Order: sequence, then C-alpha cells, then structure tokens
Amino acid sequence: MTNLNNSTAIKDAFRDLAKAFREHKDRMRTLAKPLVAAKVAESDMKPGGLYYDDLLDGVARAYLTEKQYVIWADTSLSVQVKGEKTERGKLQPKVTSNLSKVRNAVLEAMDVTKYTSKAGQPRSATQIFFDDMDKYVEKFAKDDASDKFEFDTREARHAIIAMVKTLK
Repeated sequence: MTNLNNSTAIKDAFRDLAKAFREHKDRMRTLAKPLVAAKVAESDMKPGGLYYDDLLDGVARAYLTEKQYVIWADTSLSVQVKGEKTERGKLQPKVTSNLSKVRNAVLEAMDVTKYTSKAGQPRSATQIFFDDMDKYVEKFAKDDASDKFEFDTREARHAIIAMVKTLK
C-alpha cells in the first residue's frame, strides 16, 4: 500500500528510477555476453592481463573526445616535461580514474551466477530487481544504517517497500 502523503512526483521518480535501474542491468548483461562466452576472467582485465590494454583503450575511447584520444594513445608523447604534466599527462588520470569503475560494472554484469536461480534457471530482470530492492530494505533496517547514509534510512526503507508493493 502506498503512502497517500507522498507526492505523485516522488512516486513517479521512484518508478522511473526503478525502470532505469532494471534497463541498465539488462543492457549491461547483454553487452557482457560476448565476454562471458569468451570466458574472460577478472585477472584478464587487470594490469598485465590478457585484455587489460583492450579495456583501457575502450575506456579511453568512451571518456575522451576524438582529439583527446589521439593525444592519449600516442605513446611517443611524454607524460611529463620538467615536472609539469603534458597534455597527454593530463589525460591519463581521466582514463585511469574511470577504468576501475568500468571494470567493476563489467565484472558485475558478467557474474552469471548472480543471474541464475537456485534451480539453475535464468532469473528474470524483475526477479533480480526485486531481490536487489530486498537487499536495500535489509541494509536500511540495520541499527547503524543511519550512520552510513546521508539521508533518513527509515524513510528510504518505507519508500522502497511502498514502491515494491506497488510494482508487484
């Protein structure tokens, strides 16, 4: 049952967030299927790994403009001159700071065990979404939850429960 005191805008925002979350997870899993099929391991995406350079290049292409990418990819250019960062040196942190975020998202999307039920059947996006929401409700119900989050966890917990009840 939804709380009648909550505005329609808040309810709509939660619904839209839930849809975006579900669609994002589905899209990531779809994009990760070739990696799963090729049996790409986590170690392959770490420095020195078989696919690390490909991952790094992909992140650079996604986060840099075409002009920036040309500068970043040109290994004949130095990163520093007389202690000052060059144009290429300034682009390095932009790529490496996003590398771990992308790698973690890819690894999460590749986790096929997360997407199968105990019976070994594929779980639907809806099942995965509701399981994730249940985990958030559990997190927000803990005694120390208000210390870990910068918002009222009780209010968030009630809002998630109301959203889940509405969606079911």
